[in-house]
Parts: sequence; structure tokens; C-alpha cells
Amino acid sequence: MEKIGTTIAKKRKEAKLSQGELAERMGDFGFNPSAASVSSWEKDVSVPNALQFLALCKVLGIRNINGEFLKDEIGIGDPFGGLNAEGRKRAEEYIALLLLSDEYREKKKTPEILGIDKAIRRIDKTEKGDKVEIKIRPAATRIIKLFDLPVSAGTGEFLDGEDYEEVEVGEEVSASADFGLRIKGNSMEPRYKDGQTVWVKSCKDLSDGEIGIFLLNGDAYCKKLKKDKDGVSLISLNPSYKPIRIKDGDVITILGKVLG
Repeated sequence: MEKIGTTIAKKRKEAKLSQGELAERMGDFGFNPSAASVSSWEKDVSVPNALQFLALCKVLGIRNINGEFLKDEIGIGDPFGGLNAEGRKRAEEYIALLLLSDEYREKKKTPEILGIDKAIRRIDKTEKGDKVEIKIRPAATRIIKLFDLPVSAGTGEFLDGEDYEEVEVGEEVSASADFGLRIKGNSMEPRYKDGQTVWVKSCKDLSDGEIGIFLLNGDAYCKKLKKDKDGVSLISLNPSYKPIRIKDGDVITILGKVLG
């Protein structure tokens, strides 16, 4: 299964759209993402929410969602699964003919969007007589700092406070997050993998057992904090790595708590 971002980037290029043009086309469905948002989706730094994802599929002409994103060869979810381009064209022409007939057109049915309007509370539905108007409110987004220099999950690497990019994120990122960091190394596997982005809430103190971002003697680490009778240690989740025991004279600063 390809990553969602890889598939989005591939289909966008097939449609001959730039990231900015794709973001603009989503405005037809009530969304206003930036080109930076599309870039973040394609890099798998963040993911579109459910409604944004459906709008993306519509803009990019993706009918067989399972086939494109899950590599389901059966084509579940695509009414034209198994047909070649000419077959799809013929099927679409036949559907257009059926829609011209009152006999086959769906009668006065209250429109719903996947039945999730109450769950996400972004669909305004107003009934006017026998008509139902539905307006989709764009998902709330915000700009957050994502540091380009990876936090070392192995040997330690200095976290440059000015080396970052600003990315647009939505509800897929906790509202408590103050910044994001990309993990480097495998010492925090299996929970956090090399290259994975973690979202961090700034704080100056952590409880025993919490995972945080630490600055130790000028090097930045993503580790689990351990406090016991013998003192304080920074622990890797990968048992191949030994704990880092904090010694007298060490300078350690807690930069934040890793969320999720």
C-alpha cells in the first residue's frame, strides 16, 4: 500500500495540476487549503480530514478510492471497476441517458454526505419547504512550525531554533501542539520510526514515563523520561539502546512533551 501523500502527488501530476492549482480547485467544494497544505499532505507530514479527502478525490477524478489508496484490485467502491477507458466512457453515457428519464431518476431524497454531518458539525443544513440546502464550512486550519533539522533519536543532534518551515495543519494535529519535529534514527522504534513527524507541546517539566524532547549538553533527543531512586535517565523504546543516565554537571532542558 502506497502512502496517501504519494498517491495524491501522483494523481495531481497526472492531472497536470500544480499544488497551488489543486488547492484552488478545492475551493469549489468549500475548502481553502494553501499550496503549503497540499505539500504537507504529499510529504505525509499531515493528512487531509475526511471531507477534504473526498474533495481531493473529486478534483483528481479518483472514483476507485480503495483501488488507488489501498491497492484493492477488485475495485470495490468503483462502479466502473474492471472497465477500460472506452468501457468507462460508454457506461457514463448510459448513466446520462438514464438520468434524462424520470423513471430512473432518484425522487426527492434528503441529501447527506456519508452520514457524518452530525459527527463533524461542519455541515449547515437548512430546510426550505421540500428543498434542503447544505453548505460545507471549511475545516479549521492553523500554521505550525516544523523543524527541518531532525531531533536525534539515536546519537543526539543540536536543535537549531531557527531552522524550520511553517506548515498548515488541521484537526489531525492536536490543538495542544506548539511545534513539530522529524525523528532521526531508530532508537524510539517501534512507536516512532526514522523520519516520522512528532507533534510537541512546549513545557518545562515532565512526569516519570512521559516521552519528551530534551536538550542535553547541547544535543537534542526524543526519549522517555525515567525518574527513580538512582536519579534521572533518558530511555529509548528500542531495547538495543542503553539508557542515558543524567550525571552531575550535565545541562539538561525539557523542550516539550510529545503528543499522541
